Amino acid sequence: MLFQCRNARRLGETIATVIPNSLGALRLEVTLGGQMLVGSNTDAASSLAGDGHLWEWRNGSALVELVICWPTLSMPDHLTVDDCWSALYRVEVTQDVRDVAFSCTWESGYRWTDWDYDGGEGHLGWAYDDGHNVVSVSTEDELFMSYRAERGDWLPRRLLRTVDYYSPGFNPDLIELSARGIDVRLPPLLTGERVQIQFTVAWGMLSPGAPTTWCVAALRPSDILAGAGCD
Repeated sequence: MLFQCRNARRLGETIATVIPNSLGALRLEVTLGGQMLVGSNTDAASSLAGDGHLWEWRNGSALVELVICWPTLSMPDHLTVDDCWSALYRVEVTQDVRDVAFSCTWESGYRWTDWDYDGGEGHLGWAYDDGHNVVSVSTEDELFMSYRAERGDWLPRRLLRTVDYYSPGFNPDLIELSARGIDVRLPPLLTGERVQIQFTVAWGMLSPGAPTTWCVAALRPSDILAGAGCD
């Protein structure tokens, strides 16, 4: 397994890969070589600590696992959120694969009416609101991805030229932010390579000036793993 999760309990049913929130629901998907992997076609699903879940897929070209959980948060005392959930994908490629994409996008029926940029150091994202409530949706930015690529930390060092701002091979379309949510599209992966992609969704009341939910968006993978009880 790509995640080592303590006290994981195998379920006998499929669980949707969605994060319900105050303004609707966000759907998590990964596409490998043209095949979309979601909760309905998982090979196995397990429950984790704190109401989290683990999904496993054995795609013809890769092993794929997804954890969705309530992460470990560290916030200033004067800031609060109503809730926060994170999704962490891990993929190990078993044969060369093209068209590698991860997404966290709104399902139909959402109730937000406006959106704006909501990024900061370490993360990129949008804040969606209805004038009263706000939902921040984020992913790791290219800078922090480049740090992981340098270390070979769940991102091949070969991809450093793709994610490094100052590289001639930098891909400005790697992370796409839009009204529908966030898409992360990687270049083709080679046999044996491993990647990790994360999303975080936090929501609360809309405050004057700026949403307070952005302060939990820049979570480290270790914060997500700690919340899930996984390594």
